[in-house]
Amino acid sequence: MQNPFITLGVPETATEQQVHLAYRRLVKECHPDIQPGEAEKESAQARLIALNLAYEEALRRTSVKASAAHAPSPRIYSLVDTNRLAARLLRQKMFDSALRVLERCGEADETWHFLRGQALVGLGRPQEAHDSFRRAVRLCPDNNEYRRAALSAFTAAKKQQRPLGRVGAWAKNVLHK
Repeated sequence: MQNPFITLGVPETATEQQVHLAYRRLVKECHPDIQPGEAEKESAQARLIALNLAYEEALRRTSVKASAAHAPSPRIYSLVDTNRLAARLLRQKMFDSALRVLERCGEADETWHFLRGQALVGLGRPQEAHDSFRRAVRLCPDNNEYRRAALSAFTAAKKQQRPLGRVGAWAKNVLHK
């Protein structure tokens, strides 16, 4: 099928209204009822079908462009706001939400890594949590809370690697879904 915008004689940047007006103009010109001969009527009928298909496709494309242009962009919080919101979500045991909020922030500090580790622990992903806690410790080596969390996540990750730990982790994931 030819480009629907070319078929309708409008640019690809055309609005829905421009597409509609072009379609109506072309339909009036080639409608089978206004054609004098039988051969012209058949040709006009084929042209009308092509115009209808092009019109539907062009409308679909313009509506997709319009909805993408007006879609709200994901809100990105500042680092301080992100950490504050994630800590509140973690207190409410909303680990998925806390992790999503943290991932949408454009920057990270030791608190961010620590909170991310806590969310991952809550989601039963101790190895990833351990990595986050280690980053927090690297950024702030004197913080004992970060060190304890890293050690705890490391221990949990090792337990999860044992056969019984893997079965327990699998059962926990199955029961929580």
